[in-house]
Amino acid sequence: MSNTTDTAPIFMVAPYSPIGSNANPNLGAAKKIAAIISALSALGRDVVLVNSAHNETRRSGLRREHMEISPGLTVEVITPPTYPSRPFGKALNLLQARSIARDLSERGASLLWIYNGYAFECRFALEFIERTHCPLVIELEDMPFARRRPGNIKPRLDDHYMRRVLPMAALVTCVNDFIPGALGLSPEKTLLLPGLVDSDLIAAGGGKPPFSRPDLVAGYFGNLSAEKGADLILQLSHKLPANWRLVVTGSGPLARDFIEAAKSAPAKIKFVPDASYSEVLSNMLSCDAIINPHTPISSMGNGVFPFKVIEAVATGRLVISTALPECGLDLGASVMFVGHDDAGLAIALTEAAQFYATRKSRIESVANEARARFSLRTLGEQVRDRFFRDAASPPPEPGVSTFAPR
Repeated sequence: MSNTTDTAPIFMVAPYSPIGSNANPNLGAAKKIAAIISALSALGRDVVLVNSAHNETRRSGLRREHMEISPGLTVEVITPPTYPSRPFGKALNLLQARSIARDLSERGASLLWIYNGYAFECRFALEFIERTHCPLVIELEDMPFARRRPGNIKPRLDDHYMRRVLPMAALVTCVNDFIPGALGLSPEKTLLLPGLVDSDLIAAGGGKPPFSRPDLVAGYFGNLSAEKGADLILQLSHKLPANWRLVVTGSGPLARDFIEAAKSAPAKIKFVPDASYSEVLSNMLSCDAIINPHTPISSMGNGVFPFKVIEAVATGRLVISTALPECGLDLGASVMFVGHDDAGLAIALTEAAQFYATRKSRIESVANEARARFSLRTLGEQVRDRFFRDAASPPPEPGVSTFAPR
């Protein structure tokens, strides 16, 4: 069955685990997924999310409900069957993917967007595209073997199904310049998407000018795991330069350590667990520097890119980061790069004000470029131009569209 009329919905298949969905929400992925849904919804079509996360550990059949993904945006959510054992349930869901796709394909579709080439998403796509013949977009956030998981069969399954479905894709979004070449993708089939800049950040303007006050704030916003470098932030909290303090938001394995650190040194570290996006944004714009201490990406085959970096760059703060793959922005001229160790981060903070002063105009220029190239509106326009040329333009972003410190 094929139905690509203006009334056919856009389907997105992704593991959506926001705050409150389970004991260990994946806030980073949830933010990305909600942002993509917002961009797709702005095209004037209904968006249906097939949530592959298996958040609940109870026996339940396939469910259909409506969920508020972001303020003012409610979409239909299809949840595959869940089971008391999450690993068992995920395995069963993988086997059920094609039958679920077969049933949902009866509604027709104008576009299918799948998240990260995971096995469930790809098996779903194989059946769904065969039946609807709608265009397929694959959003690649990381390569299957970027993270070492000894004895885990999942990366092999993901890689197998991803490579089966790649030839069917009309568009593949990639988080850095390395991935298209590694997969042999032609330029016309790829879209560079290292991150997205939220509309609320654009509307907020530039916040307080960095390094305009003697007491300085460094921020970390993201998953609280060693892979993301959150352990280095904990170590840094014990050797901060005298005029610096830390603000941290997020969830993850090290959350308890951050709670204890904030209790023991409240003047040096502020921790906001499971923060809402408005809280994250407010804290980001209070910073002078934002730190990305991610595990070296070269050791991960350059198969990832920290999604939060683009948003950090777009704030106009100084970004202090470990090495990053090329992502379409001139980060070499605007980011203060450091090694993967807490001592280097402490030294960087002592030199941060001078670095910012000498690079201020370039930092602001790259911030403006990030806001323009990677806004939700820009993504919506790119999708519209490729697949829905007769559709109206997405509505303009609220507020200012360039970095403007107050």
